[in-house]
Amino acid sequence: MRDRSIHPMARKWELIVISIMAALGGCELFTTREPEAPTGGGSGGWQFPLTPQQTMDNITDAVGRRSSVDYIRSLASPDAGLTSFLFQADPSAAANHPQLFADWGLDDETAFAQALFSSATLPLDSIAALDLDPQPATVIGDTARIRAQYDLHLGHKRGSAPRQMSGQLEWTLQRGSDGGWYIRLWNDYRNGSAPCFSDLKGQF
Repeated sequence: MRDRSIHPMARKWELIVISIMAALGGCELFTTREPEAPTGGGSGGWQFPLTPQQTMDNITDAVGRRSSVDYIRSLASPDAGLTSFLFQADPSAAANHPQLFADWGLDDETAFAQALFSSATLPLDSIAALDLDPQPATVIGDTARIRAQYDLHLGHKRGSAPRQMSGQLEWTLQRGSDGGWYIRLWNDYRNGSAPCFSDLKGQF
């Protein structure tokens, strides 16, 4: 009859393998991780703006994702070695809100974006879309200019503020010390009698 007893050395290796597997199981290396919850102001679609076109893409993407963080990252600031952003409202809107638009700068734009893109103002299930029809950008050295027709649709809950806007924007962009392009000056103009971006800002 054959001897079916386990050799002592084989038994030793069997115990080692069992011990390793038990240790790995205790560390839960093979368990499925729960996905992390997305952050409301995150930077999921932002790309470093090596061209003025990428800056334009970043703005439209930030509006679609309701990201105040990425919206503000597209504006000129001392962090990029530039003079801070300025917004020039449509003349008729500026006449209706002279104090508000007298000196609208980066701090004002930041407060506006944070209020607009909050879930309390712009619910996640509502529309948020900025469509641009730009002319070719003019680039001279470290300065670029973009003119575009825009349509802005926002399903916000801000009282009587407009939800569908259209107009013409003119951007002056500058290249920062980091090599990226940022909006230094934003001029807004309405098309006919339609509400424009400036009218929305006048309600915040």
